[in-house]
Amino acid sequence: MKKLIFIVLLCVSQTALAEYSWRGAELMFSVESSVELGDNLAAGQTLSLFGNSIAFVSPENGIHMYFAYIGPMWVITDWFWVSPLIGTGINWADTTAFDASLWIGFSFFEGQFTMFFEGDFLANHFKDVYDYYGFYALDYHPIKWLKLGVHGEQIEKGVMFGPHFGLNKPDTPWSFDVQYYFGVQKENKGHTFRVKTSCAF
Repeated sequence: MKKLIFIVLLCVSQTALAEYSWRGAELMFSVESSVELGDNLAAGQTLSLFGNSIAFVSPENGIHMYFAYIGPMWVITDWFWVSPLIGTGINWADTTAFDASLWIGFSFFEGQFTMFFEGDFLANHFKDVYDYYGFYALDYHPIKWLKLGVHGEQIEKGVMFGPHFGLNKPDTPWSFDVQYYFGVQKENKGHTFRVKTSCAF
């Protein structure tokens, strides 16, 4: 009886998962840097000029996109920072789009938990492109070189979500993330893995 129940559950799960197709592996490369602008701020605050460049590749789908951002990063307290940025997205919706972006970060329990929110408005008036992109993450940092978390990624009304883990070698600029994405909506039904390599200096 137990074997029969197991076989039935296995068949049902395989049938259900068959609806969620493999969307192709994704690779992301990020390089970022910041320069402190001054020290005439309240205690514990810093203001920096922040720049970030990202290459996004999905070889199985022939997708190559590139993004560049620049703007101030204001660390307001030891648990909250905000960074309004402007930039560009190359090959976004098969065109080059202006990108107005807002990044916000929170830290709790002496950095053991962090939250990150990114919201981008990408526009190209000549191509009639007006899109919203969002990325949201909650992470747990049990030790300095490891993070475990969940995330959601949004393009317009479509949202994909999943777990991730990240590794970084202390006292080096490198970090490495593996992210799993799962979508249940009609426009993004499926799943994929994304590997992200970052360098911050």
